[in-house]
Amino acid sequence: MVKPKNSISLALVGIGGMGYYYLKELLKNYYPQKVFIQGAVDPYPERSELYPELKRLDIPVFSSLEDLYLRRPNPELTVISSPIHCHVGQSSLALQNGSHV
Repeated sequence: MVKPKNSISLALVGIGGMGYYYLKELLKNYYPQKVFIQGAVDPYPERSELYPELKRLDIPVFSSLEDLYLRRPNPELTVISSPIHCHVGQSSLALQNGSHV
């Protein structure tokens, strides 16, 4: 799916743990014309109860943030909801790629 004009592109890092709650709210009333989920990042996405919904909506899932940035244009916003020890590296990478974090 192509990002709709005037929508905010978003990447979500972590779809388990706290990321589950972010994703659950994003998907509750998912309207890509406002917030377009460009991709989700998780090394074990199949463990998330919401993984089938991501697949149904054709939202790409990547095993690393680096992989997302290689395959997708830079999201405007990157939400970091991964384990806390990953935050600095992932936030730095997102900022280097032009995302708000």
